Amino acid sequence: MRSLQLLRSLTASSLQEARATRLPYLQGTRRVSTRVQAAAPESNRESGDRSTTQADKVFPARLYVYSICPYCCKVRAFMDYHRLPYSMTEVNPLTKRELRFSADYKKVPIAVLNSGEQVNDSDRIMDRLRQLLVQGGRAGLSPEPTAHELHWRTWANDNVAKLLPPNIYRTLSESLEAFEYISASPHFSALERQLLRWSGAVMMRALQPKMRRKYGLEAGQEREALMQRLEAFMHGAMPGAAAVGGARDRQQQTGLRPFSGGDKPDMADLTLYGMLRAVQGMRTSRDVMSAMPTVAEWYQRVQEAVREQQR
Repeated sequence: MRSLQLLRSLTASSLQEARATRLPYLQGTRRVSTRVQAAAPESNRESGDRSTTQADKVFPARLYVYSICPYCCKVRAFMDYHRLPYSMTEVNPLTKRELRFSADYKKVPIAVLNSGEQVNDSDRIMDRLRQLLVQGGRAGLSPEPTAHELHWRTWANDNVAKLLPPNIYRTLSESLEAFEYISASPHFSALERQLLRWSGAVMMRALQPKMRRKYGLEAGQEREALMQRLEAFMHGAMPGAAAVGGARDRQQQTGLRPFSGGDKPDMADLTLYGMLRAVQGMRTSRDVMSAMPTVAEWYQRVQEAVREQQR
């Protein structure tokens, strides 16, 4: 019953977030920051710019993303939690025409700062944002991520983000579900939306067995493998949390921390939360949250912490 209540709560939250930001969140390689030679054209810009203050003008003005990219989503989670103003451009996964301004880098996410600086790769974007926050006087942050944060961020990159595609493309129906976000994107024409959704879904479903075998998984083992990784995070990043089921009252009684970061989310929390937010509302998410109440409760706590920061 408790798991069902949590699942309903998370589903309702998903709908609220979807209405607020219709375009939520494949993988970037390690690249140093560069500078764009020209600003991205106005035609690439979608609505959704957050209001900026004078102090916020040093922060990223635009993110180039795929909505179901876990690497893009972890950057968004970091920016949302730290109240950094940004807007998004949804990148056409077939043509990538929105990335023409980027001469030698054609992966997402890409962040273009208001200064014209272009930062490639999700980890480098998060580290650059952290530096800017510290330079701007943001309290409670060290200039560099802690060893704990770096370890679990890298772990999530290697163990969770890479297992999401084999899960969300298991069947054609799940693959179509994953590409549903394209149907709601005003950035594409009606014809493009149908073409991208169906061609993308069919192509990724065809590639799923190869992705699955790459990680040593047999057909039908995708969910189990993902849940094993999530359980490892609960035990490793937050010792003892899984043993008590994550309930807040019991955490308060025993002194267990509700987040990897202790009393508040750190970069490790935001990384994994963002990755799971990329599949929020999909069958993968529903299966995981209903089977793992500890993960569902932790996810809800991070979600509430992010919302609280935005008030």
